[in-house]
Formats: sequence, C-alpha cells, structure tokens
Amino acid sequence: MFVEEAIEHGKFFTLKFKNFDDEREAGVFTGRDIYVKERDVVELPEGSYFVHDIIDSKVFKANEEIGVAVDFLQAPGNDVIVLIGKKDKEILIPFVLEFIEKFDPENKILVFKENIVYDDED
Repeated sequence: MFVEEAIEHGKFFTLKFKNFDDEREAGVFTGRDIYVKERDVVELPEGSYFVHDIIDSKVFKANEEIGVAVDFLQAPGNDVIVLIGKKDKEILIPFVLEFIEKFDPENKILVFKENIVYDDED
C-alpha cells in the first residue's frame, strides 16, 4: 500500500492511499491499526525513540528494578509511562527527559534518576 497524502489533525492523521479514491472504498480502513515494516520506518534523530522501542523495557530507579514498561498515555502536560511493578501493581511516571538517566534500546533497559518520585513508593 502506498500513501499518496497525509493530513495531520492534531494527534490524528487522514491518509489517502493509492487506488482508493472515494470515501466508500477507503471505509475498509476506518478504525483499523496501520503497521509499518521496520525497514520502512523513518529514521529518527539520535536520542529519539519510538514508543515501541520503550515498551517491554525493564525500568529501574538507580539500581532498583521498579517494573516493566507496558504503555504510554498522552496527557496535557506531558506523556506518562505506564509500568507494571511488583505484585502486578500499575505505576504511572511522568515521562520527562530530565527524569531519565539513560535508555538502552537494544537491551530494553530504561533507568530513571534516583530522585524521581512516583505513586508506588512507601
């Protein structure tokens, strides 16, 4: 499938696929997920990552594992990373670059700085 045109509408896009020339024909795509082969993904600038690069990463605060990244939420102030921690407890942490010590996408390891505070702490 080839995209002939893409129009941004805030957080969403309208796509015009080649050989689908009216709304009725394109209706088969409405509400569907679209996937792109890894080899066809745009190249991001160094230090930038896709959400799927971070999902399933083990997440640490300094040297302590606090959970596994399972989702991202888009909030008005900033994105929020959703973790599943000990005893399958959901943990929400603001995903702010200043809170991140390092990210290793190859080994799926995300380390937050030691001074980050989140709602699961005692």
